[in-house]
Amino acid sequence: ERARATTLWPLFPAFTRGLIDHPLFSATDLGRVKQLPTVGPPEMLLAAQRAFPHARVMNAYGMTETSAIIVLPEHGESLEHRVEWSGTPFRGIEARIIDPETGGPAHPGEIGELLVRGYCILDGYYREPQKTADTIDDEGWLHTGDLCLMDEEGRVAFRGRLKDMLKVGGENVAALEIEAFISSHSAVRHVEVVGVPDPRLDEVPVAFVEVYDGDGITEDALIEFCEGSLASYKVPRHIRFVEPYEWPMSATKVDKTALRERIQEELGAGRAPRRSAVQTLDDHRLAL
Repeated sequence: ERARATTLWPLFPAFTRGLIDHPLFSATDLGRVKQLPTVGPPEMLLAAQRAFPHARVMNAYGMTETSAIIVLPEHGESLEHRVEWSGTPFRGIEARIIDPETGGPAHPGEIGELLVRGYCILDGYYREPQKTADTIDDEGWLHTGDLCLMDEEGRVAFRGRLKDMLKVGGENVAALEIEAFISSHSAVRHVEVVGVPDPRLDEVPVAFVEVYDGDGITEDALIEFCEGSLASYKVPRHIRFVEPYEWPMSATKVDKTALRERIQEELGAGRAPRRSAVQTLDDHRLAL
C-alpha cells in the first residue's frame, strides 16, 4: 500500500475482524481497494463492507487445489446476495453437488459436497498417490470436502467444511450455521465451533469465542442467546473464551483440530458437559 497499487485484496476470515478493528485502520487510506473477495458468515462480510465502503465485498470460493478463486458473484449482484452466494463457476469450470453419504446427485437447494473439474484443477499431490486417488475420481472430479448448495441457475453457496459437520443425535449440524448466529451478537469478535464426543448423542457442539475488549458477557448469557433462536441440539454445550493471541493457527485459518483436542482434553479431565433443561428434553427426543 506504500506504492498505492492495491486494488484487489483477498481476505481470510481469521484476519478480517482483526484488520478492521486494528487501531490504525481508520487512519489508513485504503480508498484504492475496489475488490475484496473473502468467505465467512454474512455478518462478517457485512462488517467488511462497512469498513471498506468504496470496495465491493464478495463471497468468493476457491482453494489451493483449484489454483485460485473459481467462483465469484456476477457484476451488479446486490450486497445481500453477495454475502450469501458466491455466484457461478468461471467459464471452463464444471461444478456439481452430491450427497456425501450416497454419492448421488443433490437436488437444487440441498446441501452436499461440492465437486469441481476443469483446466485449473491440480493433477495430483506431490508423491502422495493415495491422497490423489482419494481426492480426484476416475472422471476427473475434485472432491473438495466443502459443504455447499447450488440453485437451479448453478449459483454456489458455501455452507462449511464436510469435516466440520456435526452429528448430534442423528441430526446433521453445520458448524458454520452456529458460528454465523453467534457472530451476530454485538459482543462477539470471532467464533469457531467444533464437535466433541457425547456418549448419548455421538457428539455435541462447543464454541470458542473471542469477545471485544471490556465486554463482560458470560458463558451463560451467550448460551441463553443461542437458546432463544437455535434448535436446542444446535446450542453449544460449552462456551470457551479465547484471547486474540490464543487461537491456534494454520497458514491462513484457525486450526480446529487443535481446538477439538483442547476441549476433549479438558472434558476428559472430569468436567461434565453443560446442559440446560430444555436441551436435555430435546436430547432425549433425539435419542429415541
